[in-house]
Amino acid sequence: EVKAERLSITSANSAGEMQATPSSGLVLLSQWAEDSTASRSCARGRWSSMPEGIKQALRSGDVMKGQGCLQTFIMQPTGRKVICWDFFMAIIMAYEVIAMPLKAAFLSDEDPLLLQLRQIATWCWTLDILMSFFRGHELAGVVEMRPRRIAMHYLKSWLLFDVGIVSLDWYMVTYYKARGPVISVFRVLRLLRLVRVIKVSARLVVSMWAMGDVLGSESRVLAVGIVGLFGALALILHYVACGWFVVGSLDYGDTQWTSHAFAHNSRFTYKYLTSFHWSITQFTPASMEVTPTNTAERLYTITAIFFGVLVFSTLLSTITNITNRLRQINLQKKADEALVQQ
Repeated sequence: EVKAERLSITSANSAGEMQATPSSGLVLLSQWAEDSTASRSCARGRWSSMPEGIKQALRSGDVMKGQGCLQTFIMQPTGRKVICWDFFMAIIMAYEVIAMPLKAAFLSDEDPLLLQLRQIATWCWTLDILMSFFRGHELAGVVEMRPRRIAMHYLKSWLLFDVGIVSLDWYMVTYYKARGPVISVFRVLRLLRLVRVIKVSARLVVSMWAMGDVLGSESRVLAVGIVGLFGALALILHYVACGWFVVGSLDYGDTQWTSHAFAHNSRFTYKYLTSFHWSITQFTPASMEVTPTNTAERLYTITAIFFGVLVFSTLLSTITNITNRLRQINLQKKADEALVQQ
């Protein structure tokens, strides 16, 4: 057993590098000293003041934590609580994305059910602002878990936008019966809520990667991806259907397709399903009895057909690639089982 009688550690002239010079042949690797110094500096919240040599000692996946009572409430960005919350907020986002064209084409803002759902959604987005102060994030491969750094990062990214949109939502929920030019401007500004799709999508990408460990296999992740593709296709068809009904409801002085397809007392369900059926026919070789009756409707139909060809070909190509990948996974699994049996 080799014992060191004396160990002297000296600082190098280069930025933050540590060298160990033993006197009895025992060599302490400089990486060990760097890791120890870096972890102490990270815990004290002095990442920006650390030398570059110590910064490089941090490896991808390292967690930077601080000290204080709030540290116990900080959640891992890929933890199960965060993943569940992200998928819950994705459902809320899906509701808003679906309800927005419905209210523009078929329904009224004063509908009691829509008003209650809007209040629930606004409460959820308010809670999401608070949650954002307690969820870590990844920065250059390092997981940032210090409350102060998380708050500064959120302030520089989404905080002002989130507070502005949530404040606008609460105003519209409270004064939903108000009328006037200011309210009309606020209704238009509420379209900025669609920007949240970028935020929620970025979170879902991280959650989907983390779900690889939760689901346990790549094939299950790919299966979830296929379901997501069909959900995206249904959302596109939904928007096309609502737009088709809006075009058919405008008065151009000519006849509209809605006047031929619906009676005066037709229900919302039948109107929406008819419009949705028409949108499906523009993306597939199917057909139906509803056809354009004026120039605006004909132009919208042509545009929908071109857009449908693009979306359908992209969807088909993506599903084909996923299917081929699933086939490769199954073949590799069978090959591994055959090797084990041998």
